[in-house]
Amino acid sequence: MLSNPIKNFKNKKYPLGQISQGFGENAAMYMAAIGMKSHNGIDVVAPWGTPLYAVESGTVCEVKTDPSGYGMHLRFLSDSNEWTYGHLSAIFVKVGDVIKVGQKIANMGNTGFVVSSINGAGFWVDGSNKYAGTHLHLTARKYKLDKKGWQYYPNTPKISILNYNNGWNGAYDYSDQFNPDPIMGDMEILKRELETYGKEEWYMTFLRALKFFNK
Repeated sequence: MLSNPIKNFKNKKYPLGQISQGFGENAAMYMAAIGMKSHNGIDVVAPWGTPLYAVESGTVCEVKTDPSGYGMHLRFLSDSNEWTYGHLSAIFVKVGDVIKVGQKIANMGNTGFVVSSINGAGFWVDGSNKYAGTHLHLTARKYKLDKKGWQYYPNTPKISILNYNNGWNGAYDYSDQFNPDPIMGDMEILKRELETYGKEEWYMTFLRALKFFNK
């Protein structure tokens, strides 16, 4: 289960929640613009500068600015996912940093190629269009370590993206995996594991506990 990328996150479409664009939406637009099957992540809307948190623990593998794409963005590798946080206004980690689930890693922004927020409304500051298009683009891709694969920088792991030819460059829909509760840290997740598994499975629970303490 994933921790939440912002505080008070509601995993529902706007205006009931903070999702302005879901995975797989707007196929015609994305195919025409970049040759992609459709939207390859979720867009989370909140005010400009909103703190963003790691949905899983992992290691930062890229910190970059791409004016024509994700703008100021970062990527990190969890145990099985490569996460992309796009269109940021500030980044608080660097390549090689080991981050914990629930750790503040960036602020929401509108850098790179963005369009206006929902129907040209909301999530701007004092009505100024300076903050139009503010949102977090969040993408996940499954990967494996691969000595013959590629790497973002010489000091980052060599990987291969799984199912890369699926039309989304390996991205997949993870939107049903968010925890309905507030942002979690390692101890909160461990508590859930201990509550979920019965006493007869104490050894497996113990192994799960070691996993979190050794990250």
